[in-house]
Amino acid sequence: QRQMCIRDRFISGSCDWVMPVKYTEDYYNAITAPGKEMQLIEGWGHTVPQENPKEFADTLKKMLEDMVEQ
Repeated sequence: QRQMCIRDRFISGSCDWVMPVKYTEDYYNAITAPGKEMQLIEGWGHTVPQENPKEFADTLKKMLEDMVEQ
């Protein structure tokens, strides 16, 4: 298991065929990091920021706010 010294955040589209969610989940589960977090945006693919910019921005904003609070 790989130890990271930074807070890792992952945002993935549930229908991503370029980087399937399974690979993101595998990497997420393979690392140890303080405050790691993974969020899936349902129904979207690899280019979530272009496909659904509002939901992506809201998810990213929430992740960043949570980091500041920690």
